[in-house]
Amino acid sequence: MDCRHLALAVAGVVLLLCPAAHGNSTYSFATDQALYTALPGETVTVNVYLMETTTSGGSRLVDEWGLSSAQVTIQRSVEPPIAPAWISGYTANTAEFSDLISPWENQFLPSVLDLTQFVDIFAPSGPTGVGSGGVRSVWLLDANILVGAAVGETTTFTVEDNPFFDETLTFLGLDPLDPEIASTEFSVTAVPEPMTVVATSMGLISLGVELLHRRRRCNPC
Repeated sequence: MDCRHLALAVAGVVLLLCPAAHGNSTYSFATDQALYTALPGETVTVNVYLMETTTSGGSRLVDEWGLSSAQVTIQRSVEPPIAPAWISGYTANTAEFSDLISPWENQFLPSVLDLTQFVDIFAPSGPTGVGSGGVRSVWLLDANILVGAAVGETTTFTVEDNPFFDETLTFLGLDPLDPEIASTEFSVTAVPEPMTVVATSMGLISLGVELLHRRRRCNPC
């Protein structure tokens, strides 16, 4: 483990013992969609964000000069029996989390992606996100999900914070955001090709017409 990464993890554990209260802001992970559909073997792109919702006062992210680091875990939580979808890659927010060791892959498997990103140590501030009406979003990454081979099967993923370390920190804050971040879910479903759907529909229509003709022959007016 990198020395800076270890230091942040240790600091996070220590700070967890005395967290400050910020009752006017809540935090959660979010994706651009709750359900993604694609053909078997295709790849869908899932945009992952950290959301701040402020009910009163100013934005904690803005007041504390943005994030200095951020951690997110994407884990397969509901796995179909035949061919589950899996994580095939990702694109991290290297424009804002631009430290030389960023992104740091804590774990990268087909079933789980655990990623920590750091702002450059010499940067004057970190990402504060964009938004309005008391809601701000910081883009963390785009996850590439490869759809399974079995039509009709749905795979569910959970986006959550790693409970063992506190690695989502602000520049000026003395407490981590990690204990306050709510998880979210998204699902990926394999769907048939459009022509297959059309052919099936036409077949059902033809069957219905044939049954109607047979009924009329059996029940003459």
